[in-house]
Amino acid sequence: MILKRIPKKFVYWAGGTVLAILLIYKLCFVKVALDEVGVKVDNIAGGIVEQDFEPGFHFVFPFVHSMHIMDPTIQAFHMRDDKNADTPALKLVGKDQYSTRFDVTILFRIAEGKAYKIATKVGTAPQKAREVLRSKAEKALWDALGRLDTQEFYDVTRREKARADAKVLLQKELEPLFLELVDVLIRDIKYDPNLENILVRKQLIDQQREYTVEKAKLEKELEKTQAIEQEAAAKVRVIEEEMTQEVANIVADTDARI
Repeated sequence: MILKRIPKKFVYWAGGTVLAILLIYKLCFVKVALDEVGVKVDNIAGGIVEQDFEPGFHFVFPFVHSMHIMDPTIQAFHMRDDKNADTPALKLVGKDQYSTRFDVTILFRIAEGKAYKIATKVGTAPQKAREVLRSKAEKALWDALGRLDTQEFYDVTRREKARADAKVLLQKELEPLFLELVDVLIRDIKYDPNLENILVRKQLIDQQREYTVEKAKLEKELEKTQAIEQEAAAKVRVIEEEMTQEVANIVADTDARI
């Protein structure tokens, strides 16, 4: 009965108002999630608002502004021979002309409060920053790891130093882009099969050489031991002969006195 008393015009007006509010909310407010950061673009002036928009709801003028969402959390950039990787594994050719492939993971994130600056530098598309990272990472890794010969990659100490050098070089490259490097991880190394065969043969030769050297040392020690034993036996015989002679002399002297 009450609904029948409400004028239809009022119902239409109320319904239209609700729809208008929902439409305005949909067009004018953008939600930035807890693990996101917003970058607002001025579509009229063609510039980026110099401010990062934190998680929450933010007002934008329809068609005048647009809000682009970026990821401020730690991200992983994978360099490996995998369809899900960002780019193929890093391939290095050493001075000895043997090739080595490195599976590398680079951990990075947007510098705090600098998302709008990254958008100004490389654009708002998330893939743009990763493309720039790829070129910078390849250069830094080439400069650091390329200093080693292929066989030196087997040396953990030298390899770790080269990795640390690559991290320093890459950090310097990323700072002007407002990207913060967290770490550079070498996940796996694939050596040239020909080199591995050579190294196995070399290891066997080295082991054989060590065995020969140790055997020669042992034989020398045995010779020394035998010489000492022979010398000791000769001394014992001399002492025994001297004692026998002395006993004989004593007996002869005793007989002469009797």
